[in-house]
Amino acid sequence: MYRYQFHAQVQMAHWRDFHALLDELNAALRAKGLVPFQLWEAAFGRFNDALMVAEYETLEAYEREHFALHADAACMNLWREMETHADGIPWTDLWWRPSETRLTPTSERDRARPSRSGGTQIVARQARAPTAPTSSFVER
Repeated sequence: MYRYQFHAQVQMAHWRDFHALLDELNAALRAKGLVPFQLWEAAFGRFNDALMVAEYETLEAYEREHFALHADAACMNLWREMETHADGIPWTDLWWRPSETRLTPTSERDRARPSRSGGTQIVARQARAPTAPTSSFVER
């Protein structure tokens, strides 16, 4: 699972305009079969902080939709117009959550090792980046 987050601080008295443009952008995205953004507003903290979130099953899905959005002139015009209602420099994050599939050992050496108490301890490792596992574990 990948979560794209776009952070912006909306100018004072511009929230309704920003939100209306996001509604238009989301309608255009839905019409093209793309994932719309969820809008979050800070409950406390910096005033008028906006967080736009979109979730994708795979990195490939995120990239495909990211490029489709940026290749569409109408969507980009709405995006640029939304940015005129923001202060400062917006920023983005792309978060990765490991899948819930289990990683299983592929060699006897990786399956178990003696523990300090004399029993056997199961050893499991997980990939650190959103790429193929680099250890001797295979994702199923």
